[in-house]
Amino acid sequence: RQIDSLKQAQEEAAESAELTAAEISGLKTRLAELSKQLDEEKQARALAAAEAEARVAAKAAAEAEAGRLKADNQALDVTIKHMMAKEAERLEQINRMHEEMMENAKRQQVEAGAASQLLGLLTRRRSSAAASTSGEASAANSRRSSQNDTLLQTATSAASTASPSAAAAGGNHGQLMWASLKQKMGLPDAFVEPLQERELPSAPTKRIQAHTGGCCSLAFQRPGHLVATCGLDKTVQTWDLNLSMHVSTYHGLLGSVNDVSFTSDSRHVVGAGSDKRLLVWNTATGQVVHTLTGHSNGVSCVSCSPLDEQMAASAGEDRCLKVWDLARGYSTRSLPCTKMPTALCLSPDGSTLITGHLDGTLCLWDLRQNRAGSQPLAEVRDHSQAILCLSPTSHSDRLLTASKDHQLRVWDFRQLGAVQVTVCRHDSLMVR
Repeated sequence: RQIDSLKQAQEEAAESAELTAAEISGLKTRLAELSKQLDEEKQARALAAAEAEARVAAKAAAEAEAGRLKADNQALDVTIKHMMAKEAERLEQINRMHEEMMENAKRQQVEAGAASQLLGLLTRRRSSAAASTSGEASAANSRRSSQNDTLLQTATSAASTASPSAAAAGGNHGQLMWASLKQKMGLPDAFVEPLQERELPSAPTKRIQAHTGGCCSLAFQRPGHLVATCGLDKTVQTWDLNLSMHVSTYHGLLGSVNDVSFTSDSRHVVGAGSDKRLLVWNTATGQVVHTLTGHSNGVSCVSCSPLDEQMAASAGEDRCLKVWDLARGYSTRSLPCTKMPTALCLSPDGSTLITGHLDGTLCLWDLRQNRAGSQPLAEVRDHSQAILCLSPTSHSDRLLTASKDHQLRVWDFRQLGAVQVTVCRHDSLMVR
């Protein structure tokens, strides 16, 4: 019986040991699961902390960007206010200019009326003096004939100004138009000898890579030893001809620079851009003095007055000619064209604007006429293709023209036609 009891106790102890071993194994499994969960929790907390730090950094970056945008907005606001103030000042200058022009027009009307009354009074006095003495009859007749000639010239001048196309019709109307044009431009009737040709050198003395993509035009400083060039790289550059070296580079235009010109005092250089603007630079400092706006398309050419350093003219792809006041920085006159202008220049006295057009036509415009929408004084077609460049000569009544028809022509204002023709075989021509 004791032995059975011991056996039973041993069996119970074995069962208890087995249960204890099973519990220990379960606890170990549970401990491993808890350890795994703890590691996962640590990883999750680390990821959450990293994400929180990233969000804090993003918040700081967003705040910095907001501050920068706020500063940019304030700077833009200041710039807009400055531009508005400048534009208001410009409009005020335009209004003052308009008032001055109106006052000048009224004064000219008054002066014209007074001159007409004075002329009538003098005519009546001369007529009464001629009737009082028979010995002065012949002199009176000669004065009347001279007055009639003057009236005839005035009438022909008005007729030519009103309808310049009448000259193309031929007959007496054409002759009167040509005589009127000579008187308007103050040209002599004497014959001028042809220009003497000088032989060009067989090869260039030096080659300079001035612009990237090509050079569009150049202008000489007169008097001086500088030459300005412009090109497709959106820049204007000046070069010293005596030293054969680069002097300055002028920036500011957003497109290719199609033409360039020096003012008569050489203190400024004007560039015509394909971005519809013209820029005026100070040659000493290189700073932009004025930005000339008004063309609705690219500006193809520009020319400064040989006498007035504050006057320039430009032509654009919008078929519009503009005269600029470089001192104030705005346009004083606009002339619409029926044909596309490709070149222009001002006469030596600055009173006549000469334009070359895409169809080879040459037009003369009288800048002394103050009315808007004026017609050209004369319109002559000498070239068969587009005129590329115009350049006045040392003779006040001569002009040098270059065209795509491979011809250089010396054009005479008195004859309104070419007096010398030179055929060149270059693909493109430019004269200065």
